[in-house]
Amino acid sequence: MAQITYEAIKQKYSGSSSSSSSSSSRGSSSSSSSSNSYYSIFEKYEQNEKRYSTARECVYDLRNYDKLFNRNIVDGYDRIEEFLQNKEWLVTMDVDGDGQITGDEENVQIADAIALSFDSELDLYIQEKLEEVINNAGDQNLRNLFGTKDSIGVKQLALLGIRIDAVGNASSWQNRTYSFSLVELPDDLRAKIAEAGNDEDKINEIYDEVYNAVYDKDAKILTDKNGKKGSMIFSDCLIPDGVANGAEINLSSILDTLGGYECISKADFIGREDDYFELMDNLEVMINNGEFEGTSTIADLYSENTLDVSTAVRAVYTANGDAPGQWGGSRSFEDNLKLIERNGLGSTGSSSSTIRVNGVEYEINLTEGTLLSAQEYTEKIEKFDEILEEKITTYKQENNGEDPDSITYNKFVSEATIEAKIDFDFKQK
Repeated sequence: MAQITYEAIKQKYSGSSSSSSSSSSRGSSSSSSSSNSYYSIFEKYEQNEKRYSTARECVYDLRNYDKLFNRNIVDGYDRIEEFLQNKEWLVTMDVDGDGQITGDEENVQIADAIALSFDSELDLYIQEKLEEVINNAGDQNLRNLFGTKDSIGVKQLALLGIRIDAVGNASSWQNRTYSFSLVELPDDLRAKIAEAGNDEDKINEIYDEVYNAVYDKDAKILTDKNGKKGSMIFSDCLIPDGVANGAEINLSSILDTLGGYECISKADFIGREDDYFELMDNLEVMINNGEFEGTSTIADLYSENTLDVSTAVRAVYTANGDAPGQWGGSRSFEDNLKLIERNGLGSTGSSSSTIRVNGVEYEINLTEGTLLSAQEYTEKIEKFDEILEEKITTYKQENNGEDPDSITYNKFVSEATIEAKIDFDFKQK
């Protein structure tokens, strides 16, 4: 299988030429460089590259290397061939590193986006920590892991300086693609985290400060010595069920071997697993010592069309019932915000939630004073979608195929909400 180089994908979206500075980085406006270009960093990891001709062959062989992968890697593998052809799930990202998102960078296909995001050893470290959180929690449900500020996944990763944001593009938002990014923390805060250690009481004392720093809209993402950002993409894209299936978590390795993409993945360490774990240990020490600097923000890398992870994973069950490339249909970023405003986020054991959209905080309160199960929410939203679609179809039939204007559309949304017996209150904090 022909290898798809990092430079080839970069040119596909940014139009940059091979003569442009090789020290440019995805999402970085910095021109700093070193003697190591992205050519050398990829060559370093392509030495033991394996190639597979089918998804089944790929995942069933990779799971034999159980120091790097486990049996869970097969979960979702039967959707991989379809995934590689997916042109509907899109991510907006600064591919060429010029600090601006323009043209085709607004619509990067999901497989390309994942491959582009795995361009640094820091991305391997982030993935390792994500897998540790999932294994320690014994839960792959994204809602349970990341549904609130205090959920185990959000909390444990925040203490490592890792934030999670839902990324996509404005025209066909799907709420099932997430960036995990290492951010720069102040020296005094890193010292407090180190002093707290595993003491739960001490952690709770500083957690609000940690969370606010990690999820600050101006938080800077760490950059490695090659100018590459510590920000990797995970997508609930094979079985879009709100669960982190094994093949989804390991898509970078699958792409690196089956898809032929040039990216840095765990598959590059097959046969030298000890080197991988030594690298993880070394990176942890370097990160904790503050040896990497932060540059770009989340908005710089992925545009301002991002949601905090708690909003996103809960909206999957309520505001966003469709999944482009799997079940058909799509909604824009703004359409999804309207549905979140109207329908709420679902139960997590609290009667209210704070969400963050483009740095602005909102609070959603259930006016009924009761909480619904995920199944009840799903049924209500399915009913809402059915009613709204019927109203729009009838309107178009009566108006020569014209779509309803915004005023009429909002009227239909209000009517469908009432008819589906959804009653929520939405207000800005």
